[in-house]
Amino acid sequence: MKQRPDKMTFNQLTARTHATQLRLVVQQTCCGFGVPTAWMPLYYGFAMELDKLHRSEVSGEAMRHEALRLIGKWSEKGLKPEVLRAIVATNFNITLGDGT
Repeated sequence: MKQRPDKMTFNQLTARTHATQLRLVVQQTCCGFGVPTAWMPLYYGFAMELDKLHRSEVSGEAMRHEALRLIGKWSEKGLKPEVLRAIVATNFNITLGDGT
């Protein structure tokens, strides 16, 4: 069964709007920490990976565990853990256990 083009267009527009909002909040968070512009796409990549999990069936303690795992993964790539934690707290309302 094919979707109507109007519904497909709406879904694409919704996804783009969500991605744009996420990008802006990540950019604001990074600017607040003085992150150089060249590094911002990496922080956005972290946020997109976490957002994909957030939109799936992962929630609660499992989501907190995944957020911590991703912070470790992206920290190993050279990103600042405090910025990653701020992105988690600002965008996803996940309590990581240390006041974040």
